[in-house]
Amino acid sequence: MEKSQEIIDIEEELSNFKELSSIKDSKAGKLLIKSLQRDISSTLATILTLYKEGTESHLRAMCAKLDSDSALLLVFTNAEKNRDQAQEILDSMNE
Repeated sequence: MEKSQEIIDIEEELSNFKELSSIKDSKAGKLLIKSLQRDISSTLATILTLYKEGTESHLRAMCAKLDSDSALLLVFTNAEKNRDQAQEILDSMNE
């Protein structure tokens, strides 16, 4: 029986989430996560100052940085949850 494209796609996603999870659990991944958390805190502090004194363009740039750093952090911190959900979906499709 040939696998459907949907199952193949979920298997690929599951593999990606497993890789991200292993990176998160590694020493380098933990350092990366701590660094992102520090960057996010620093950026928030900058934004809180800029909204009073800074230029709109600088404030926008800091908001964009906050957005990208937060998104990257979520990729790693949600990897295990996403892996588990993908595995549950795959298991239910294979029943």
